Amino acid sequence: MHSVRKFLAPDLKKLLITVFLCLIGAAGQIQTWAFSEIGPKPPLYDILGSAPFWVSWVLLLAPMYVSLKAVGIELPHLPDWLFIFLNVVYFYLIACIAGWVIDLVRKRING
Repeated sequence: MHSVRKFLAPDLKKLLITVFLCLIGAAGQIQTWAFSEIGPKPPLYDILGSAPFWVSWVLLLAPMYVSLKAVGIELPHLPDWLFIFLNVVYFYLIACIAGWVIDLVRKRING
């Protein structure tokens, strides 16, 4: 149980990775407007231009999408607040894995 707590415990590295992934998600969500063009153009849409945020976001979400679909949950049909919450939780879990890998590599390098 201690190792699970340590794995999930927040630290600066995990929080920075989570914020970075959330920014990719937000930019990807903004670029999604190009597929619907319903309503006014989102703020920052023109600034983001053709940067690959949408593709990056979709690739990041693919494992979560497939996992939830396997249990009968369709991401596109969730309320916005729940979709955003699941993105943040999922990105934090990715950050925990990334932090663990970074720590393993540092231990191997430093011996």
